[in-house]
Amino acid sequence: MSSHQNNSGFSLVELMVVVLIVGVIAAIAFPSYDEYVKRARRGDGTETLLAAAQSFEVYRARMATYPDDIALVNLNTESPEGYYGNLTILAPTVGCPIVSCYVIQVQPQNAQAHDDVQGFRLSSTGVEQRLENSVWHTNWRE
Repeated sequence: MSSHQNNSGFSLVELMVVVLIVGVIAAIAFPSYDEYVKRARRGDGTETLLAAAQSFEVYRARMATYPDDIALVNLNTESPEGYYGNLTILAPTVGCPIVSCYVIQVQPQNAQAHDDVQGFRLSSTGVEQRLENSVWHTNWRE
């Protein structure tokens, strides 16, 4: 008598190899995906600044000065998606009086709070800046 055994299916070793391969791929892919998501969310902050700048220009056309308070232009201090907040007007300076100049900024919050870019700025002259490693860099993109 010959014993004939049906060996259909996978062995435990084969399944463990597949789990190991999937784990390695996930460990490599997740950091890249996470960075991609953070970079995509940065658009929420820059969009907020551009919308605010547009409101500031409309205000200046009507009042002959830029607003010194966000409430004067009826803006929300949080971005549409909620990843950026604390929309503020920086204090006027001698080189940038509020009558003819402004600088506004936003900071990441919620799920975006741990991003390498800690804030964005926009001036009435069109200068775009990002705060990265505690240093303001010109240009919103790296």
